[in-house]
Amino acid sequence: MDEAFFEVRRQELRGRFAKEILNLVDRDNQEELARVFDTLVLQEKISFDEFKQRVENYVAVLDEMKTELLPEATQEAEEGLFGNALISLDYFLFEMVVIKGKAANELSSKVLVEFEKVRNTNRVTINIERRALSRFVKEGRYKTYHELPDKRRDEINGRKVRHYTERRVDGEAKLGYDQPFVVAAMGSDNGYDEIIGPAPAYGHGVIELTKDKAKDVEYFEGDSMSAKDVVGEVMPDWLLRKWDNFDSRKLDERGAQLVKSIMEVYLQEHNLTHIHNMYVEAHVLGGLSLEDVAKITYAIYKDESYIRKMNELKAKGGTDEETADFYLEAEEEKKREKIKLLGLIKDLLEKNTGGKLTLEIVDFSKEIKTREEKFTPGVLREKMVSDNRF
Repeated sequence: MDEAFFEVRRQELRGRFAKEILNLVDRDNQEELARVFDTLVLQEKISFDEFKQRVENYVAVLDEMKTELLPEATQEAEEGLFGNALISLDYFLFEMVVIKGKAANELSSKVLVEFEKVRNTNRVTINIERRALSRFVKEGRYKTYHELPDKRRDEINGRKVRHYTERRVDGEAKLGYDQPFVVAAMGSDNGYDEIIGPAPAYGHGVIELTKDKAKDVEYFEGDSMSAKDVVGEVMPDWLLRKWDNFDSRKLDERGAQLVKSIMEVYLQEHNLTHIHNMYVEAHVLGGLSLEDVAKITYAIYKDESYIRKMNELKAKGGTDEETADFYLEAEEEKKREKIKLLGLIKDLLEKNTGGKLTLEIVDFSKEIKTREEKFTPGVLREKMVSDNRF
C-alpha cells in the first residue's frame, strides 16, 4: 500500500476524532489531546476505539472525583487556590489514563485514600544537611536567604550552584511575597517522609515545624527555584504543563494536601520514593527559630558519592574484593564522622532547649552492597521495607 492510502486513512481518523472525541474534554486539554491522538492512534500504537474509551474513562472519573472533593461545588471554589489543585488532578488523570492507559477507577481510589491520609498526618518539614543543621542549632535561628552572608548565597547543601542567586531572585519576584522566607515542604505518613523527608536531595536531616508555626506558611506546587529546562528530564508531564505559570502552582492548605496525594500515587505507580524537585513547597515567611521546631530526625544511609567512587575504582581495574573493601571503609568513615557531628548537635540541643527538643538518628545503612549498584529511590524503599522501617 502506498503513502497516499495511509494519508487518506489518517485524515479519516482525524475526522472521527474531531467528531467523536475532541469535544469530550474542555478546551484546556484539546490541543494536548490532539497531540496524544496523533502519537498513539495515527502511529498505530493503540486502536481508535481503545483511545476513545480511555478518554471517556478519564472524563468520567475526573467528574466523579470533583464531586467527591467538592460536594457543594461552586464556580467560586473551583476558581480559588483549590482550583489549582483540581487542574493538577485533571492533568494527572489525563497523563495516567489517556496517555499511559492506567485504570481510571483504581487511580481515583488510590488518590482519595492517600488524600485522607495526608489530611490526617500532614506536617511542614525542612530537609537539611548536617553542617547547616549544626549552624541552625548553634545560632538558634534558621536564616532566610537574605540573611545569609554573600559567600553562602550561591550554596545548596554546602555546594556552590551556578546561577542560584539569579534563580532565587527570579523565583521570589514571581512569588510576590513582601518579606523573606525559608523554603520547606509538606510531608505525610507514607513510609519514607517519616525518615528521609519529602525533599531528601537537600539533606538527610529533617526539621519538623510545630503545628502553630505550620499555620503560617504559603504552599506551592513543585520547586519554585528551578526553571523548566532544569527539571524537564525527570518531572512528570502533568506537572510540567503548569511549570511556567506560577499563579497556577499556588495552593491553599487543602489544595496542597490534594497535590501531595497525587504526587504520592504517581510515585507508587512508578515504584519510587521521590523525584527531585517534585514536592509541595511550604514557604515559611520571615524565617524560624528553634522554638518553632517540634522534632529533628537524621537518617544515615548509603551515600551515592561513595558508590560512584567505588564504581570508578572498579572501572580502572579494581577487583571485586578491592572495591568492596574501599566501599566498606569509606562508608564506615563517613558514618563515624556523621555520628560524631550529630552527637555535638545533640549536646547543643540539650543546652539550648533544656532537653525539650531532641535529635533522633535513624540508621539503615547496615548492609553493604557492591557491584554496579547506585543509590536509587527504588533501592531505598526496598531497603526500608526489609528493615521494617514502616
